[in-house]
Amino acid sequence: VNRLSAVQEHKMIVKALAAGVSEAKLAAALNLDIKSIRNKKNMLAGVCQGAIDLLKDKIMSPSVFRLLKQMKPM
Repeated sequence: VNRLSAVQEHKMIVKALAAGVSEAKLAAALNLDIKSIRNKKNMLAGVCQGAIDLLKDKIMSPSVFRLLKQMKPM
């Protein structure tokens, strides 16, 4: 099983949506609900780019990014 990091998954979803794939088709293809697709699309909004670069290849829960949005940069 090849696991994607949360950042890689976010980039994949954003790229597919930018290419014109609808959220409904993407949700059906990935066997997810549309709300989950929207959450993954907006996951990195408000997170410092330095933190994203550090965590881009790490496997972790997307809930970590919710906590990072509440933090301020150094």
